[in-house]
Amino acid sequence: GMGLENVMIFAMAPGGNNTSATTGPDGSFTLSGLSAGSVRIMARKEDDFVQETRTVTAPANDVLIDVAAGGRITGRVVEKGSSKPITSFQAGITTSRGGGGMVMMGPPQLRSFTSDDGTFTLDSIPPGATVLIASAPGYASGRLNVNVEAGKELRGVELQLDAGVKLTGRVTGAGGSALSDVQVRILPSPTGGFASNGMERSATTDANGEYSIDSLEPGEESISFSHPKHSNIRKSVTLKGRETRLDVQLDAGGRVTGTVVTESSAPVGDAQVEASSNAGFESARTDANGSFTFESVAPGRYRFTASKTGFAEGVVEDVDISTGAPVRIVLKTGGTIYGRITGLTAQELPLAQVSASGQSYQEGSIDASGNYRIEGVSAGSVRVQASSGSGIARASRRSAVQR
Repeated sequence: GMGLENVMIFAMAPGGNNTSATTGPDGSFTLSGLSAGSVRIMARKEDDFVQETRTVTAPANDVLIDVAAGGRITGRVVEKGSSKPITSFQAGITTSRGGGGMVMMGPPQLRSFTSDDGTFTLDSIPPGATVLIASAPGYASGRLNVNVEAGKELRGVELQLDAGVKLTGRVTGAGGSALSDVQVRILPSPTGGFASNGMERSATTDANGEYSIDSLEPGEESISFSHPKHSNIRKSVTLKGRETRLDVQLDAGGRVTGTVVTESSAPVGDAQVEASSNAGFESARTDANGSFTFESVAPGRYRFTASKTGFAEGVVEDVDISTGAPVRIVLKTGGTIYGRITGLTAQELPLAQVSASGQSYQEGSIDASGNYRIEGVSAGSVRVQASSGSGIARASRRSAVQR
């Protein structure tokens, strides 16, 4: 029945109407600015292994998130085969949830340990079935399914870490020549898991086009290869044994040009232009003539957007770049919304943000007195909201929505 302080509370509502807060000393929290209806709430505090979700109907008062009393796990982390203790490691738990015939693994909640004999103790573990996980530099992570009982200790657990699989390969261009500076990255699991010990693993090819990534877990992974002057590709590979090799060849991408203009066909210089598709993402800025160029773009159908302060965002959908036709993006002169933000302390005001969302999304500027101005807002119904916070708690205070 005691309140938990400093728990992050995230509210996720349909339409992206999200907000967050942090609990006070008595465990209390307030989430404001939400639309009426079903809201999914997640409470998370890694230090106390708190990760709870609830669905409530807003508006609601006195919402209770009751965290069950936890248990304790004690054990050792050792090297597989030799049973030699690993002295510096991380240990913790990861949650899993089922749905649609798949098991989704949540992000691991880990604590760091330094121990001559590889021992560790984890307190406040939520009762029930959970996955114990440990990781250390130079090793693939180890997992063990355990069952924790409230108020009880699970003793003698041993996690064995294997040296893992080493992924190596060579990347070449269309003519077979070695490509240096290619970014090789292991992508997150499509089932929601976290590849490679829950951390992103990557490498860059050397002058001979060679790359290597150590300490990977056996199994199938998706690998991306990207280079600024070649088409980006993804490859699937099954990691097994001590070393798996994956060589790839990148094709030279296509060249895309275009212009950004106003409704009267005047060029718009220094506009931000983005091209996105399932094949990749590119960005550039226009020159004084409103022209932009993307080099080496992978084939596909792209969505082009252009933005600049004082204009509403311009969009061109479903562009097949293989035609070679220039892309023309029109920016409309947007409206301006201005006003004043109140209710913030002198410490909170510098962290404030204000935005308007409708047909496009625009952020505004705020002066030292709380006066704000949002330019380039598209005509029509617009949703205006301000928030203040920092880091993951960016929206720890959020205003009610104004329309």
